[in-house]
Amino acid sequence: MFVQPKLDGNRAYLTTENGTPTALALPAMYSRTGKKWEHVDHIIDDFKKISENYVRVLDGELYSTEIPFNQLNGLIKKKVLNENDAKLLLKVKFHVFDIIDEIYHLTKDLIYYKKLKVTT
Repeated sequence: MFVQPKLDGNRAYLTTENGTPTALALPAMYSRTGKKWEHVDHIIDDFKKISENYVRVLDGELYSTEIPFNQLNGLIKKKVLNENDAKLLLKVKFHVFDIIDEIYHLTKDLIYYKKLKVTT
């Protein structure tokens, strides 16, 4: 049995844009309703390092032990960041729960998806 802690963060999907291979497209992060989130470049940069044309979608949670949920929620949704916001945002990490091996359009109707089985 495997158990994951419940994180009080924001659900997010990290994927390549337009469903193209990672090396040919810019990755982007979306909310569970399909809204594109800006200002998470530090997370996207890490995704680029590990994706190598294989990983298509990571399903997880934006979370920080240093930022209360309400502040985190407001911070990641801001259109424009000031210098202090940008520094604070670097404390936000992406906790991955699932690796999805097929491309799906991220909409409100995203309910079912095929999971890549990872064995340890």
